[in-house]
Amino acid sequence: MKNNGAAQGWTFESQGDGSYELIPQCAPSRRLEVAGVNDGGAGANVDIWEDHNGSDSRWTLEPVGNGYYQIVPKHNNSLRLDVSGAGTANGTNVALWSNNGNAAQRWKLISR
Repeated sequence: MKNNGAAQGWTFESQGDGSYELIPQCAPSRRLEVAGVNDGGAGANVDIWEDHNGSDSRWTLEPVGNGYYQIVPKHNNSLRLDVSGAGTANGTNVALWSNNGNAAQRWKLISR
């Protein structure tokens, strides 16, 4: 549920190569990363981790229309950030999944 809290706010910091680090407003020294990037295939979880300048915390944005984007991990452009099972309940997991173009892989960026 949207609450406008810092835990739901993110800063996208350009890395100068077309990719971004996603920085949670509640923990500015951390980055959104692929957990266990060595195994970072379909089904890999994402989490926040101390900034270490790794490819597992770099993301690109791919526009898909109507103001929505797919968020693509730089280490594997065949995957997308995906809401598991297209769930809508609080606490639904977010992980990487193969690009299938469905709504669970579309993200809208809203400026505050």
